[in-house]
Amino acid sequence: MFEHIPWLQFKGKREQERERKEYQAWAYPYGEAQAEKVKGLLKEIFPREDEKMSLVCFLTAKEIFSPEVREAYYTGDRHEKAVNVIRKELKYYRYMFPKGTGTTYMALGMADAQIGPELQYPTCDELRRTASQLDGEIQKIQEYLDATGKKDL
Repeated sequence: MFEHIPWLQFKGKREQERERKEYQAWAYPYGEAQAEKVKGLLKEIFPREDEKMSLVCFLTAKEIFSPEVREAYYTGDRHEKAVNVIRKELKYYRYMFPKGTGTTYMALGMADAQIGPELQYPTCDELRRTASQLDGEIQKIQEYLDATGKKDL
């Protein structure tokens, strides 16, 4: 109930440290080099954004692109369902992402999900193209939902 208030946490320092390490391993499985690479890309793509806020948006996009969504996204017959999940999540978090940036953060999160130890991220232009494609797919789903009066697929 009060876990979001730091001074009311009932976790010891060891447990807090263990959780921090688990989160770091999830966020950057390839360590500090990966963290620096992501920060550099964020700074290049969003030069006016606060670095910490950009990281929060990136990590949120990475969470949205969970293993289940990722698997469905790359499966032909489930691709549209995965895009719909992304659409709903971006809509839910719309106040977190600066206007018009959600799909760009998603593109980076999607790229990050496929990254290997060599840390070969796409260029900023490639990420923007992926974001634009995702925008188009989301727009098609939204238009379909609007035309049919449905709230969801």
